[in-house]
Amino acid sequence: MMSRTGKTLAIIAGILAVLLVAALLVPRLIDAAAVRGEIERVVSRSSGLDLRLARDPRLRLLPRPRLSASEVTLQGTSTRLPELRLEARGLTLDLALLPLLLGRVEPAEAVVDGLDLSLPPGPPGVGQWRLGAEQIRLVPAPGPLPPPDSTAPPPIERIEVHDGWAERQDPRGIAPLRITELELLGGPMAPDQPGPIMGRGYIAMPGAIVGNIALEGLLGPGPSPLVLTSEGLQIGPLHDIGARLETRLVPVADGIDAADLRLTADALRVDGELRLRNPWTAARQPALSGHLNVAELDLRAWLAEHGLTELPGASATLRRVAASTDLRLDPPRPRPDGVLTASFRLDHSRVDLDQTRADASLQLQSGPAERRMDFEVRLDRLELDPWLGSLQEQGTATTSAVAPATTAPTATATAAPTSIARSQQGAVSPVPVQADAGGIRAQPSRSTGMTTPSPASVPDRPLVPTLIDGRLQAGRLGLGGLWAEGVSVQIDGRDRLIDVELSAARLLGGTLAGNLNLDGSDPSEPQLTLTGAANGIQLEPLLQARFGSAPVSGIADISADLQGRGSDALAVRKSLSGTLSLLARDGRIRGLGIAGVIIRAAGGSGQDGDDMTVFSRLSATARGQQGRFHSDDIQGESPMLNVTGHGDLDLSAERIDLKLTSVLRESPSGAGIAELGGLPIPVDISGDWRRPEVQVDVGPALREAGRRALGRQLDRQSDQLEDLERRIGIPGLEEGLRGLLGL
Repeated sequence: MMSRTGKTLAIIAGILAVLLVAALLVPRLIDAAAVRGEIERVVSRSSGLDLRLARDPRLRLLPRPRLSASEVTLQGTSTRLPELRLEARGLTLDLALLPLLLGRVEPAEAVVDGLDLSLPPGPPGVGQWRLGAEQIRLVPAPGPLPPPDSTAPPPIERIEVHDGWAERQDPRGIAPLRITELELLGGPMAPDQPGPIMGRGYIAMPGAIVGNIALEGLLGPGPSPLVLTSEGLQIGPLHDIGARLETRLVPVADGIDAADLRLTADALRVDGELRLRNPWTAARQPALSGHLNVAELDLRAWLAEHGLTELPGASATLRRVAASTDLRLDPPRPRPDGVLTASFRLDHSRVDLDQTRADASLQLQSGPAERRMDFEVRLDRLELDPWLGSLQEQGTATTSAVAPATTAPTATATAAPTSIARSQQGAVSPVPVQADAGGIRAQPSRSTGMTTPSPASVPDRPLVPTLIDGRLQAGRLGLGGLWAEGVSVQIDGRDRLIDVELSAARLLGGTLAGNLNLDGSDPSEPQLTLTGAANGIQLEPLLQARFGSAPVSGIADISADLQGRGSDALAVRKSLSGTLSLLARDGRIRGLGIAGVIIRAAGGSGQDGDDMTVFSRLSATARGQQGRFHSDDIQGESPMLNVTGHGDLDLSAERIDLKLTSVLRESPSGAGIAELGGLPIPVDISGDWRRPEVQVDVGPALREAGRRALGRQLDRQSDQLEDLERRIGIPGLEEGLRGLLGL
């Protein structure tokens, strides 16, 4: 007879046998198609989205209850998120066995394979994100699920993302931003308790940024510290940037705040705070706002250290740079005319640039068809000469080009960095990433649905503004050793047309006002129009600064109405057409003493000051084409002579050819030349406009002076001639002599 213990064991064995048979048979007896339909109806009813399972789900009870499905699609409907679409190659949900036997559903693990999620596009012009991963593994914390009406997420023991990726496509044709090779590990975390998170990936935006990034911190409610680092990062032409970003993330309504933000990259130090808001729900609030400070640094040295060695300006520039600004990014919103426009603003900006302090504001607006830039800059003082030279050679290194999305940059590493990978048991453990002698080697994502186009396929649509409205004011502005005060520059542009209004309250003792119009419709040969006037300026310092010498002094009024074209100064000079006018007063022309040349040519002796021409007034108006100008109204007045004439000016060859007529206002002293006063004397001035040659044809004037002298002599001796006529008996002797001499 069986003992009581034996009977008990037999009963337990029987129950286990029944359960085993049930575990094997029950999944076969369940109508999988009905289960699939019920799952689709429940999910669609609760989420408002359309769930589709391409195949019937599979169910097993041993060794752990598991529900699995393949080719899962979750699609937005016409009334709710119509452009949202989630696709997964496979979905597996494991349940805890004992709670299930006791009538409770407790998920043990959820795995999504081959995820591809297309999010609804943001506001117009913002772009659309796609997210995906080769595998996402989620392990909930032990315990029952929250009630159906709860909005709190369930506690998580561990979450893993393997070979994840994200891609942002911009509707304006900008190269897409991609994050690939993403490995994330997080948990444990709960609704009331933040949990640790760490990750690593590769970021790429052709022509803008590529490199390896890593993050570590806490994620959850309340302030959460976060550290983001980079290795071998390239930003535009800059390479090998090792940056570290630290902040505290503080969840708020409709967004998150990044407080105590600190960014360091070698000598570069940036701190501040940022506020991010959901652009879909935060009505009339900026999507991004905050304040940033850049600590003083030697920017030229920092840029050279990271590969940018060819910089504008002299080597002494960009040596002391600091900045601070408020920033604001508004998502696209309708203007009064109904056009959706996004905007980015910098307000209360201050920049210390070497010896210059600037206060500025900037606003960029972008709509479907146009991009607008508005700015205002106020400078205390700025010397332009150090910035207008040729590019400085700061070293032999060449500028590094940004690698396309299909190629990863190399970064020198002293130790093998770690990334996150799956162990054989499915857990996550740090392992060395693949490396070679050149350093880290990151590969493009292998995830499905993610393709990397070649750089040639990226649309060539540079983000240049189509509208510009800006103003620059400077207390003092220096150029070529000259300083202007009270400078104001107004810039207006549309597409490739730019109009610049310039004025200076004080320049070389006078004023300046003008307009420059630039038409860049043909970038290879832009056209320009210049109109303006400089009144009451001193010629001597102007010429000294421009040519290194000042042969002309005086106070001048200069006006111009010119048109030209070309991509460099020489081409513009060769093409200039229009009108130039000059009116100078109370000055001198050194090295060109017209009166002295005339006197010496007539045989007189030179005197002090003969090598210069002192004038009380000098004027001319020149009109020309293709860089060659002609004047018919050259006029000059001086204490000794008056000058009139015509001449040519060749701007490209820098030559002059003047045909002048000089009239001595006073008779010079000296035998034989006293009669030159009042007589026209031709003077030719030609050659290099810096050292022209002067030729004087004084012969006709001397002959006329001699004839006039003889006439006066005959007048004085008229009585003697009459007496001679009577004595020799030849009537008309005086008239004959006058006729012979042409008197």
